[in-house]
Amino acid sequence: MKRANHLISYPMPLDVEKLGALLNRRQTDTFFRLLAARRVYIQVLTTRALDLDALPRRPGVFVRFISVAQLNVSELNENLKLFALTLGLSTPELKGSNP
Repeated sequence: MKRANHLISYPMPLDVEKLGALLNRRQTDTFFRLLAARRVYIQVLTTRALDLDALPRRPGVFVRFISVAQLNVSELNENLKLFALTLGLSTPELKGSNP
């Protein structure tokens, strides 16, 4: 639960003006898709973390938390892998994702 709260509250400092100078159009588009996938993941995680905090002993709450975290992380990983590829990096640790 502490890890989920850490992920939810982790600030992502982003200066969009500097970003344009550092990335080309393809990289920027891929990066914004990554940010959108992260936002969805954080929103889903937040909702289930609130449920878990409010009703920790209710049957199925923890299982739903784990399930949505696992289901939604694949899209985030896929977008991370695609962004890394636009930067010329490989991501062997992100198994199961094909560009």
